[in-house]
Amino acid sequence: MRFPVLAMFALVGCSSSEATTTVTSSSGRPQSSASASAAKSAAAPAPASAASPAASASAAPASALGDAETELKSIDPFTDKSSQEAVRSAMNLCGLPPHGDRWGDLPDAKSVVTAPCSAASHAKVYMKAAAMTADGKVVDKTMTAEGFAAIALALDPKAALPEGASAAAKKALEAAKKQRASGVRLGAVSTSDEATKKDLETAIAGELMTAVRFCYAWGRTSNDKMEGKIAIEADVAADGRLTNAKLTDALPAAEEVTACIVNLANRSKVSAPSKAPAKVNIPFVLAPGES
Repeated sequence: MRFPVLAMFALVGCSSSEATTTVTSSSGRPQSSASASAAKSAAAPAPASAASPAASASAAPASALGDAETELKSIDPFTDKSSQEAVRSAMNLCGLPPHGDRWGDLPDAKSVVTAPCSAASHAKVYMKAAAMTADGKVVDKTMTAEGFAAIALALDPKAALPEGASAAAKKALEAAKKQRASGVRLGAVSTSDEATKKDLETAIAGELMTAVRFCYAWGRTSNDKMEGKIAIEADVAADGRLTNAKLTDALPAAEEVTACIVNLANRSKVSAPSKAPAKVNIPFVLAPGES
């Protein structure tokens, strides 16, 4: 199983003036015009599967792509004429790391976004991938249409197929809906900053919870019975960003899922502490049907 490059993260302070045009790199990842020259030497077609975020490589010079929602419109992956490359590029765009570092095996990933895709847009991309896959178009050779639909529903329970979706796509969506949901429940949070604990819990239930649900949903496409408990230990910076995240409790025999969670946690933002850095321990229960 290979994970796609996905994330739902906070704003970064980089200028969008460096790039106004998006192109697709050899990895299927969109790049800005400022970094397009680096991709010209890679003429091979985009791979049929997305890359794993299991390990982050060293920092690389970054080119700003601007707001991901705006860039998503320029790729336009949602029409009847959208190509598999456009959908893969949209998946990768929504996963561009906002700190300028690269996901493990994407050496040409040198672009960042100034604002992320919303969970709803992210889910919409996955529903498009589900529809395409159901119609025999390969978006990711490791994923079924039902699997794409299940991930989309994990990102946004209200996600729907594109208008005019085929009977095969509708069948895949119905099958995904009949699966036990990839449930994620927040446990008892502990923090060194008790004064802001309630704000912290509220913030965790948003961005970080969605990130954990995504990783878990993806893992369950290859192991439907996967379940267990995890606990994220991290520092909270003055702006609320999680740093130095690690798992003190992890899913057994699910290294890629837990690595995905750690990577997304290190790019997530919660509420700002009254005194930084604050220490937090954030437990989750992951179980099919859990709510």
